[in-house]
Amino acid sequence: DRGEGSALATKLANQALFYPLEIAERATDVWGKPNEDAYRRLLGALTADNMLVSLMARGLPTDKKERIYGVAYSYREETGAPYAALVQPPKVADFALPGTNRFMPASTALLAERPLPLISERGIQLYYAVDTEFQRPQSTLVFRFVPVRDIASADSAALLQLYGLCLSDALESAAADAEFAGIEFTPEVSLEGIKLTVSGFGDSPARFAAHVASQLKTFSITPQRFEALKEVMLRAQRSYAQTEAYRLARDRRDAFTREFQYLPDELTKRTTSATWTDVRAFANRFFAKGKLEAVIHGHITPDEAIRVTRNVAARMGGMAVPEMALLRRRHLKLSSAENVTDAGEIAGVNSVFVRDYLLPDDTPATRAAALVLANFFGEPFYTELRTRQQLGYIVGASATSSLRERFFTFVVQSSAYAPDELRRRAELFIATLPATLAAVSDAEWTTLVAGARSTFAQKPKGISDKADQFFAGAYIFGGDWERRQAALAALDALTREQAVALLKRTIAPDTARTRTVLLNSKNHTPTEKIVPTFVERKAWKATREFN
Repeated sequence: DRGEGSALATKLANQALFYPLEIAERATDVWGKPNEDAYRRLLGALTADNMLVSLMARGLPTDKKERIYGVAYSYREETGAPYAALVQPPKVADFALPGTNRFMPASTALLAERPLPLISERGIQLYYAVDTEFQRPQSTLVFRFVPVRDIASADSAALLQLYGLCLSDALESAAADAEFAGIEFTPEVSLEGIKLTVSGFGDSPARFAAHVASQLKTFSITPQRFEALKEVMLRAQRSYAQTEAYRLARDRRDAFTREFQYLPDELTKRTTSATWTDVRAFANRFFAKGKLEAVIHGHITPDEAIRVTRNVAARMGGMAVPEMALLRRRHLKLSSAENVTDAGEIAGVNSVFVRDYLLPDDTPATRAAALVLANFFGEPFYTELRTRQQLGYIVGASATSSLRERFFTFVVQSSAYAPDELRRRAELFIATLPATLAAVSDAEWTTLVAGARSTFAQKPKGISDKADQFFAGAYIFGGDWERRQAALAALDALTREQAVALLKRTIAPDTARTRTVLLNSKNHTPTEKIVPTFVERKAWKATREFN
């Protein structure tokens, strides 16, 4: 019970009368650093000549009366032997500090909130957490079916995209009813898995999740509707070349960085020949083997969470396989000082430069430093290249990640300059960053650290956000529930010199691991010859290692 607040309001109002408003709230309660001199001044006042002893009992002799109420009392100051005994008391031989208490706690650190594993089997895994924060009759159910690696191919990617579009169309009516009932439904379809997120009140999410699971392999659409949806997909794939240059560059970066990633224009041929029978057969293959990963959080009992998860798993019907057989995202392994470059001509009027600098690891210290560094160079990079040099209207720099791979990314899109010129100017500015960071004032450094701390300290705004955090903690970060607290602790220990050293090592040509995409429009012929690392991406990737 936090009370109804009137006492606090009265206290604050009274303090505002006597103290400046900027300190009124804390004026009467100030904590400072430990100060031994202050302790000794306090103890120094505890002397015999400062002591007042009051003795109250029936029958004591009195020789005075209080002036107003007439209460009888007496007062005297002791000297002689009683006073001397107080000034120099005899030592007590058996007085000593207490011995070791074996029941004292070894640590009082609070554990981060975490869900409990209710099912941990080869083909099903469920993490569950009851809501204790938002206190509302709401739940979020997250299910992801992870297929096997054997399914990964461009043909599968094309059929899977068609399947996802047809599934959304088939579920449209039920999803509309569910939305009216307060349910939020988000499907995500990719080669790495089909993820279904359902949020709502009462038992509605569980019932809707069971309905969606029952439709995954059994829904049907008319031939005419399928052809219409396929035409929508083909139009998107055929117009992909007109996409913004910076999006094309990032897609191409992902295509050579990830083991299984296909661009839309690689899927057109298979999409064109696909039939509804092909899509249905592919869905059965997709769900034939794999693993169901689930997180359930909110106003639902553990028994009900288990029941719903097993019901969804039964409707999907996937056969369990070893972990190594599952399709997990893997990234291109780069050596120190290696730069992989993709380049080419694109449609449209814009050229683009994208550069990634891979960070060494995903440790708390690296994550803390990366966020501080991103806060440091994000705005100056934009101001210099966008505002002052006027290179283009899309300029950005940030620290980002793909699963547990972390990197700095810089992008400049321009309608006036070729990509090699964008690269030259960007690299000139990036090279100045370590020295600029080393020269920032203590106040500026404190502000950068405070900004990073506020980001790490952000809390989920609802049950759905919290379920997403639990899902990432369980299935992306391997149950590292102390991840945020570890980053905050590393941030407290981070020094400016350590951040400068990390930035230098990350961007220095002799140690950097970089990925570069240079795409030019027909209007921007590069002034220097750009030599890409590969010509045929698929064949080149077959020679590389991914982890």
